[in-house]
Amino acid sequence: MAAHAPLPSSPALREHLEAARADPRRYLDEDELDDTVEAFEDSDANGDGVVTREELAEVMDSVSLPDDELAALERGLAQTPGPGVSLDEVLVMRALAKLETGAEIIRRSFAAVDTNDNGFIEVDELAAFMKASGAGDVEAELERMLATLDLNDDGQISLEEFLRYHLQTRFPEPL
Repeated sequence: MAAHAPLPSSPALREHLEAARADPRRYLDEDELDDTVEAFEDSDANGDGVVTREELAEVMDSVSLPDDELAALERGLAQTPGPGVSLDEVLVMRALAKLETGAEIIRRSFAAVDTNDNGFIEVDELAAFMKASGAGDVEAELERMLATLDLNDDGQISLEEFLRYHLQTRFPEPL
């Protein structure tokens, strides 16, 4: 598989990351938000609104997270200055972790369809994928998918186009 550009260089992902930093609650579903708030509050032993690194490690152990999100949260914590973090900082870390994990899944999906590893999904690759997936009317579906995903009308789908589309369908539009 060809090496793809690091995801943070993607304008679509950068837009979502900035939006998540500004308003992380938009990127977390109700259960994720409730679990994070509850775990944070349970760990804030003295009620000062700050959880130390040790306390936060316990929070992360008590919240059910996919391994990729947990690793991203731990990277975020390592970059946080000071002895502790606020609830808002934890929410930002969780939203960023969710976005980064989602973007990596999207990139892997793209790579699976980009069988010639040239960084683009071409019409023949998309058609082969659709046939293998059991799509009914491949021609009609192919036209619809190209119209939706090929934003610059060059007859192929770049990683950026693929990422932008899938981020828009999974997460709220950045403000």
